[in-house]
Amino acid sequence: MEIKILEHINLITSNLAEMEKWYSDILELRKGYRPPFSSRGAWMYKDEVPLIHLVEGDKSPRFPIPQMEHFAMRASGLKEFLERLKLKGIPYSTARVPVLGIFQVNISDPEGNNMHLDFPPEEGDAMQLNP
Repeated sequence: MEIKILEHINLITSNLAEMEKWYSDILELRKGYRPPFSSRGAWMYKDEVPLIHLVEGDKSPRFPIPQMEHFAMRASGLKEFLERLKLKGIPYSTARVPVLGIFQVNISDPEGNNMHLDFPPEEGDAMQLNP
């Protein structure tokens, strides 16, 4: 067996509309096809890939709090992304990966799911960013 790629992240949300809007506005994902499951939810796409699956739930004991600390996505367009975060008032922090120089932007969605977007070192260098 060989793992090829991470298929998607599934997030339980108590506010489906807010989370759909956030992933659309902040990460520029679009809502797309989702099979007719019995639960309410949304699949958020980048191109033809549904990266984020949102499922409406109440986070009761039936849905234990996951132990996931964060997830990450590779990205480009650092300058535009930082401008969008500032415009929308989204708090963030930045970091550089030692040796590799990858520029990370750390954010959380409205329900506290932590993530970082990893940008090529050159994009951080071009903006003279040294977190």
